[in-house]
Amino acid sequence: MKDIINILELQTSDYLQLVFESYMQWCELYSLNARDYQKLLINDRLYTWYMRTYRSLELEFYKQVNTPDIYHFSTKELNKIYDNTTMSIGGYYPKSILRNLRKQTPKVKSKTIFNLN
Repeated sequence: MKDIINILELQTSDYLQLVFESYMQWCELYSLNARDYQKLLINDRLYTWYMRTYRSLELEFYKQVNTPDIYHFSTKELNKIYDNTTMSIGGYYPKSILRNLRKQTPKVKSKTIFNLN
């Protein structure tokens, strides 16, 4: 993580925000509705899967740019390569985790009670 932060010339807080916003966008991409979106965001198992996958993409980025030629790239170019590499996470999803997560939700029937007094 520190190597990525140094390559991208980011503050740690900016990097963490970037990663979490990426997770939020991924959850929005695979959510069925607002309630489902919230379930995806707070699920530990899904977040663990996401971060493991995201880290593997970051490693791919690191391998691409960690060469003697890295000094020929501007920070803007490095950020673009990073974005292109990590954005591919949108094509990945853990079908079994999502299926199990959605099965866990009990269907609640609400009863509306009107009090006219």
